[in-house]
Amino acid sequence: MAELHHGPLRLGQQRRRAPEGRADAPEGAGAPQVDLSGGSGQIAAALWNQIDADTLVDRGVLVAGDPDSCLKGIAIHEDAGVDELQFLMATETVPHERVMSSIELFGKYVIPELKKKTSR
Repeated sequence: MAELHHGPLRLGQQRRRAPEGRADAPEGAGAPQVDLSGGSGQIAAALWNQIDADTLVDRGVLVAGDPDSCLKGIAIHEDAGVDELQFLMATETVPHERVMSSIELFGKYVIPELKKKTSR
């Protein structure tokens, strides 16, 4: 699928690996400090920028990466009782060729595995 792009940390913070394999966290931080006064869009953007893409994929927030990673992300949702997902593969930051490649990989590798599961 489309390669994940990691944005820079805000406010000059540096990431360190959290203990016990947990998500990256800014050096010396507990919960991130977020200005919650700007309305829901700004709140969401501030929170979104505190977590890197790999962490979002690992937690099933994003279904992205190679076909195996996508199948794992879908399984996280299935285990939670979700029976329908919508996928957005085209954004303003992903070139058309990469979008088409993602769609092709999804159709060639992910959908057949999902069909196998539903036929059981």
